[in-house]
Amino acid sequence: MAITITQEPTPTLLGTADQIVYVVTEDTNTAQPKFRYICQVIRNSVTVATLKQLPNNSDSGVFNVSRILQAYVSQDHNKHAVGSITTAPNSMDAFTLKFFYEYAASADDEPTQYPAAAETTTDYVVNGTFTPVFNDYDTTNASNYILDSNTSKLLSVYNPQKLVAQPTDEGIIAFINGTTNAPWNSNPAYIHVAYYESDGSALNSGYFTTSPSPSSASTPFEFFLYFGIYPANLETQSGQANLKPSANTGWSYYTVQTASGTTLSGNETSTQYKITRKGACKYTPIRLAWWNELGGWDYYTFYSRNVHKQRIQRSDFREVTGNSYNAGTGVTYGSKPYEGGLKVSDVRTVNTWQLNTDAEDEEFNRVIDSLMSSPTVLWYYDSAWRGCVVTDTGIDFQTSVNDKGIVYTVNIEESRYKPTI
Repeated sequence: MAITITQEPTPTLLGTADQIVYVVTEDTNTAQPKFRYICQVIRNSVTVATLKQLPNNSDSGVFNVSRILQAYVSQDHNKHAVGSITTAPNSMDAFTLKFFYEYAASADDEPTQYPAAAETTTDYVVNGTFTPVFNDYDTTNASNYILDSNTSKLLSVYNPQKLVAQPTDEGIIAFINGTTNAPWNSNPAYIHVAYYESDGSALNSGYFTTSPSPSSASTPFEFFLYFGIYPANLETQSGQANLKPSANTGWSYYTVQTASGTTLSGNETSTQYKITRKGACKYTPIRLAWWNELGGWDYYTFYSRNVHKQRIQRSDFREVTGNSYNAGTGVTYGSKPYEGGLKVSDVRTVNTWQLNTDAEDEEFNRVIDSLMSSPTVLWYYDSAWRGCVVTDTGIDFQTSVNDKGIVYTVNIEESRYKPTI
């Protein structure tokens, strides 16, 4: 008899950091010798894993494939400066799961597999999580990020109205390229951008069209896109000249919102994002980027006072002075003032920074939590994104009731040693 999937994830968009559990049942052959349920994980028509499971007390097989799928998706690098829209080849993938079984004619025989009885399904997964820690299994927030209403969100942990940037700041925001269900074969999404002066007077507005459109996407990662949402990205894009910050003299903020048509009003498919211009500051800004829990990138610039330190490690040894090893006929013994004594080698210099946030509100707690918990953090220095690690081991969350001002200190260490001779 054919196998049956009796339970599977209900969201169409899955995070590989969540539990992705399937329960399968075959009610005819489970008592046969050496019976095993089998789950084949297939990616790009290639089997990447084959899992086998004994029947449990209910004669069913339970497979949690999240860790298997997680090995094949990762954050995309070298995308932070992109103008307008680009694909994310590593952050989303699709997997076919094929469930069948095997058993033997007798306890002494080798088992035979029965793939003809297989049941198959497809999972679209993102390199992230959509399950808050307090949720029951299979109760996720994934629907919040499917662009189908004016309350849907892009893949960022920020309050959409509270993004801040200087004109030179660069960065991207990830989003699901579609408005219905996997594989999101919907109309193209339009990303509308509008600039305003400080009093709300409108400047230029326009839109970008996602490419590829969901209906023409041929690979899973084309359903997951990045948009260059920050000022430096909009300045470098060439598709819409009137949407460059330099074409909007005196701009104080701009808004970004997706829609299902070239007209924004009445066609909104996401909530509105507002990016407010940050004025110049006396300190050297340090901008961090991190892989957030939703599978995208987020950014924060530390505009307040920062402290740069170096930690230096050395190996020391004592050196014999003079040329005792080759003095002799024709070679006079000699000793130079700089020779001999204590010497060092293998100098390893580590750069660290202590960074301080601006005064923030309580909603910023989610941002600092995401940054401090991320396994991948970068910092921008000398026109390049460099690896770093947050070295703080915990967070004391602040509130408006308990604290006069919500300001956090974050310590980072550059991933590589400073080059030395």
